[in-house]
Amino acid sequence: MKKTLLLFLVLLGTGWAVKAQQEPQFTMFMFNKQMINPAYAGSREVLSFTGLYRNQWVNMEGAPVTYNFGAHSPMSKSPRVSLGGLVYADKISVFDQYGIYGQYAYRFPVSSSSTLSLGLQAGVENFSARFSDLDPRDPFAGDVVINQDIRGAWLPNFGMGAYLSSDNYYVGFSVPRIIQNRYNRDASPGNVNLARQFRHYFLMAGLIVPLSNVVIMKPNFQGKYVTNPGMNIETPLSMDYNMSFIFLDRFLLGISYRTNVVRNNDSFNAIFEMQITPNLRMGYAYDYTLSELQSYNSGSHEVMIGYDIAKRIKAYTSPRFIKYF
Repeated sequence: MKKTLLLFLVLLGTGWAVKAQQEPQFTMFMFNKQMINPAYAGSREVLSFTGLYRNQWVNMEGAPVTYNFGAHSPMSKSPRVSLGGLVYADKISVFDQYGIYGQYAYRFPVSSSSTLSLGLQAGVENFSARFSDLDPRDPFAGDVVINQDIRGAWLPNFGMGAYLSSDNYYVGFSVPRIIQNRYNRDASPGNVNLARQFRHYFLMAGLIVPLSNVVIMKPNFQGKYVTNPGMNIETPLSMDYNMSFIFLDRFLLGISYRTNVVRNNDSFNAIFEMQITPNLRMGYAYDYTLSELQSYNSGSHEVMIGYDIAKRIKAYTSPRFIKYF
């Protein structure tokens, strides 16, 4: 059974556009916006660091494991300009992908309480596939793709985004990777289109609604769409709906539902975040799988830690203990 599941994941990875997304998936996307939108750089108004670890489908052989770390800050002499850096590693079965990106964002006020940021990022990714580690059963034993390793293909890329925010809301749109690189330039003609990166579009939004002096409601939304360039392939549209509540400006409790237009449902998620000090925050999320994979795993785990350094830039800040976005 384990070999069957592993082979299933390999086939899923080889034709990622069929049923899955290549971009790493995060339940705590609302605390990790820099990963998918370069325009978010500088939005915390300080030098900010965020690290996140995700272990998806625990106890399922070859399941995805993702790490990322990002840092960003507005420039002290030019507060409208922000710079950021991002590194990540994503492992799925015999697939390994690493990336490093530099980010630039320009922020400007659009009203007395709202700021629009436009961002760009550029970097490089390394992709490899160890198909030779597999022991596939017939009829796959003679498959050229399954038996041909991809060793350290370097893939340059760039992306862009926009991020509109105020004290009470945020809206963002981004395309993190625009170039649709081929993973293996030596692939057979019939597999060239599948073995490539596909462009992903992200839409995110969130809102702050005070319910009392101690409780704030914070709904969040994220939508992901994958392009389907010239192929008749069923491409998923994935959506995350989150409802969170902040207590005493220090504790956040939330629930999320992730749905996929192709599969109809995916997971039900619980989120906890704690603002330990004005500078340090930590979060945890657990996903309960609702799809057919439920029988083969015990859920997914995410851990987030963030740290801010220095005082907030007065031109953009508010006096709150916690910054909601």
